[in-house]
Amino acid sequence: MPTYDYRCEQNSRVVEVEHGISESVSNWGELCARAEIPLGDTDPAARVERAITGGILALPKRSGFAAKKKPAAGHTCGSGCSH
Repeated sequence: MPTYDYRCEQNSRVVEVEHGISESVSNWGELCARAEIPLGDTDPAARVERAITGGILALPKRSGFAAKKKPAAGHTCGSGCSH
């Protein structure tokens, strides 16, 4: 299951939680419940926003992509060279 960082507007804390891709968290009380952390002095209705984080993007392999061959040691390519 993916993890997401949420930032509380009222207390500026950032909390990481796991949830499905189609789910979201909208307030501090909900975030604390999911993360299993205490509310503290923050209003449970305080708004939270999902933080944009730099994750690893998995790209599919490109079919039909041919790697370039390296020329042999000492070989210099000339016109019409096919390695």
